[in-house]
Amino acid sequence: MRAPTEVLKSEHRVIEKVVEAMARVGQMLSEGKRVEPVPDRGDSKVHGSFADRCHHGKEERVLFKWMEHMGVPKEGGPIGVMLYEHELGRSYRKAILEALPSYTEGSTEAAKIIAENSQAYANMLSQHIMKTVQDC
Repeated sequence: MRAPTEVLKSEHRVIEKVVEAMARVGQMLSEGKRVEPVPDRGDSKVHGSFADRCHHGKEERVLFKWMEHMGVPKEGGPIGVMLYEHELGRSYRKAILEALPSYTEGSTEAAKIIAENSQAYANMLSQHIMKTVQDC
């Protein structure tokens, strides 16, 4: 049986691939290129559920509680920062999803919103993963 931290680390590899794609899309949009959205097969919901509910849920319910038990403070320490980042990621994702309908109709303002939030989300997730790996 794999250690819980090994499961989280393997999930990070999957999330990193999504982060790379998100950063590329954000870059292309910021350069004024059109990125055709794939038909919604529920992928955005699946990624949101996996990264947020499944993966971040494991961090919040298991890893962070274990870290607290081991003496890592929740407030003013890495746990508090990572919890804040989970909320920040949710806000980036929400902004992207809310802008998608307008983007598909050709809105350049929506493209800008998606580009900015995709790049910010990708950057934050990359840094978040590095912190989680260091603290495990």
